[in-house]
Amino acid sequence: ILAAFASLAAIAQPCTPNTKSLKFDGTSTYVDLGTVAGLAPDSAVTVEAWIKPAAFAINPWQNTVVSKDGWSAGEGGFVLRCGGNGILSFNIAGKTFAGVSSSWKEAATPAASLPLNTWTHVAGTFDGATLKVYINGVQSGSFAFAGVIDKNAQYITRIGRLADNQGASQYRYFNGLIDEVRIWERALTGAELLANMND
Repeated sequence: ILAAFASLAAIAQPCTPNTKSLKFDGTSTYVDLGTVAGLAPDSAVTVEAWIKPAAFAINPWQNTVVSKDGWSAGEGGFVLRCGGNGILSFNIAGKTFAGVSSSWKEAATPAASLPLNTWTHVAGTFDGATLKVYINGVQSGSFAFAGVIDKNAQYITRIGRLADNQGASQYRYFNGLIDEVRIWERALTGAELLANMND
């Protein structure tokens, strides 16, 4: 699995059998990337990954794919997740251009948008005006918000688990397989995401 930033890329591995992805058990396994300052963009971001969920959590804020968000030390960051019985969502801690915190902003798909036990390419983007979520390169939800990400760079970047160190019931572990995680400091287009799917 790869965490990439800006212009790094990886070899695609969504095929079957897939021997390069990481398996997450939904209760304790995750990847910790630390507090890398370069993984805390504020004006624009794209988070993308291949996922093969084995189960969905009941709540839409569970089943974390990639997280660099939290609230215990102040709201900050971003998170891509697939809970709520197949809802893909992308959240940011919003801040106005004047620097005033405006809490969480979310773009989400309808329920049952994601299948279980199937490789699916997912992405969340923010360009300073709109949050968007994509499934297999197709925009599947959006939310208008003019501002920036309250990045709060102290939060750890994690794959498969909430970044914030809350109580165990709040960790929001992913259940299934994740591959090819990429984090960019700009909002990729649907065409670019399609190209990434197929490279």
